Amino acid sequence: MDVRAQIMNVKPIPDLIVMRCLCLAAVALGSDGVMAQTPTDEPQSQQRPQSFVPVEGILSDDAGVGLEGYRVVFREVGKIDSYVSMPTDTEGRYVVSLPENGGFEPVAVFTPRGGRISLDGQPLVRAVPEARHDISIDPATEADALASVVQIFPGSDRLLLSFIEDAVNVENYHFEFQLDVADFENADRLVARAIAAFQFDRLSGVEFGASLGLGSLDTATSDEAGLTDLEAWFKFPVYSREDGTLDVTVGTVATLPVGDSDAGLGADSLRSKLFAAVRRSLGFGVLSAHAGIRLNEDGEIAGEKLDGRLAPAAGAALIAPVSGDVVLFVEVAVEGKRFAGDELDARLLGGINWRLLELLTLRGGIGLGLADGAPDTQLLVGFSMDF
Repeated sequence: MDVRAQIMNVKPIPDLIVMRCLCLAAVALGSDGVMAQTPTDEPQSQQRPQSFVPVEGILSDDAGVGLEGYRVVFREVGKIDSYVSMPTDTEGRYVVSLPENGGFEPVAVFTPRGGRISLDGQPLVRAVPEARHDISIDPATEADALASVVQIFPGSDRLLLSFIEDAVNVENYHFEFQLDVADFENADRLVARAIAAFQFDRLSGVEFGASLGLGSLDTATSDEAGLTDLEAWFKFPVYSREDGTLDVTVGTVATLPVGDSDAGLGADSLRSKLFAAVRRSLGFGVLSAHAGIRLNEDGEIAGEKLDGRLAPAAGAALIAPVSGDVVLFVEVAVEGKRFAGDELDARLLGGINWRLLELLTLRGGIGLGLADGAPDTQLLVGFSMDF
């Protein structure tokens, strides 16, 4: 049954806890479908009905006391399908229906208040008749449900101005198409940008990515079009707290001079940047921040020589999840003068990420320039897909 359909049908106020638990179960495990079945190539008329068996157990605290009103989340091994138990009774007993003969891993517990407790090191459970699995947890490790959304599902909340310089990495693959409309004092710029970020199986946790755009720059004397410079990066986590409330990441970005410098869309300059980023859960949301330094080599724009400089950069953002599908954020990004004669670039942007489908997210934001080197206004809108 689709989690969103369940949520839309829940109206009484007392059932809000159930709504949050089921929504978070799907987000935490990267799946919008609870008890979804694996597709098959057989015609529908020939498909065999899937058989489910009940798996039960006792959920208790460290002292062996049963916990009431909790739900246990199981994920099928090798798949994205996830299953949520009925609330535990007064003695901590739970029951969950799982596809027969499948292998499952208990991955999380959702509390009566809508919080989340991660389960690590749990043995696999085989869904066979009379199967049971007892679980012991420490209720004090509960994480706020909404705040944990952005920690658990990387990709649903990626920033716009600081997409690269963020402490979260994609889990598998992230593809995005953006339109970037910027209004400068003496020019208007339109860029259609493609972004790809991914992980290799043998380098777990390390994100690689690239971004390239095709755009136009309209000034009082010309209207030119061409490619933008290519950005390529990799970054990796250096620390992650077990409860998911703190992440620290370091990385590097290289800007390759493939853009059209005559059109003002490239600087004919090789640039490289080192940065460190952190995310911290605040209970009501998540704080993201980064700091770095960029080395800009000499370049050229429209025949004018550029003297490269060493430019510091920093940024911060507040990310506030509204639900498992909607995340709001406000971010500010500042970068020093890249070339001699340049101006400071400082921008403020408010944005939204809205997951429309399991794999598709609508992303958008409106920005304002805070310094002469930034556009007066900026509009970023696009779609992303996370696999």
